Amino acid sequence: SQVQAAERCWATAYCKTGKTARGTLTTEYRTVAGRREWVGKGIHIWLDDGDGIVKEENYLGRYIVEDTGGEPIKAGRVIDIYMPNREDCKQFGGRRIIYEFER
Repeated sequence: SQVQAAERCWATAYCKTGKTARGTLTTEYRTVAGRREWVGKGIHIWLDDGDGIVKEENYLGRYIVEDTGGEPIKAGRVIDIYMPNREDCKQFGGRRIIYEFER
């Protein structure tokens, strides 16, 4: 089923491993960086085809906001997805996403 998503933004990827702002270790398929007030929240992320509609086939997964970052992240314009491999980060590049926090 398709539902209209509430939030859209840009996503990038980072590969700096270590301790997050939440005190956990960066973990693939779990850690994302977002606004400080989002830390600790579960978040579902989909790629955005440009129409803002959540589509099952575009689902990237469930993550936890465990880290924070620079100005675009602090402003909520970018979500940074942790990937342990620099090549994967380069391949991901920057993409439009749709996200929804767990209730």
